[in-house]
Amino acid sequence: MSVADFSPLEPLTSQNGETERPSLAPAASATPKPAVKINNVLATFSLGADLDLKEIVLRTRIAEYNPEKFAGCTIRLSEPKVSGFLYTTGNGVVTGAKSVEEAKRAAKKIARIVQKLGFAVQFKHFQVHNMTGTTQVDFPVQLERLVEILGSDCQYDPEIFPGLHYRMLDPFCTWCIFCSGKLVVTGASSVEAVESSARKVFEVLERVRVSLTEFAPIL
Repeated sequence: MSVADFSPLEPLTSQNGETERPSLAPAASATPKPAVKINNVLATFSLGADLDLKEIVLRTRIAEYNPEKFAGCTIRLSEPKVSGFLYTTGNGVVTGAKSVEEAKRAAKKIARIVQKLGFAVQFKHFQVHNMTGTTQVDFPVQLERLVEILGSDCQYDPEIFPGLHYRMLDPFCTWCIFCSGKLVVTGASSVEAVESSARKVFEVLERVRVSLTEFAPIL
């Protein structure tokens, strides 16, 4: 398929003469879509009690605490390979997990470590705030045409950054799209949101795909 196979993008005009933007609703397609690989999950949790961070860092070898540089205590787990941050309020953050399950397992492990040190804590209020993932479509895309379709929902300035940022509201997340077909998603709060938004993005990209023979990136 080549660029010539696409008809030029023309504004859609309603009966009252107003210009309408093309619909972004996914069309039915039997083409298998690439999977999104989750690279990082950031989540928060609470231990329900105030913490003495100095005591925690003195009694465990995997904790670091330098209040002059950072208000929290850093705990680096080896299994799963996740970093956690604890604050005096009892609130915590985990980052570096490759799945929601791994993030929750790491948060619970940190809670058990603190509990074994003698603190009366309880694990609660676990919540995912940000998921980052990557994927790749098997064709280059024409970002200039994508700007015409997405309009004000995207930002693209190739002189500053080679990727196009697409801010999706439903589900809420941001996609960074490169002309090579590489995609990065950030800001999603669940796997379902990642998958749902990916389906919408893939369908739109099908409309701006470029054949490999016509794709000549600047080296």
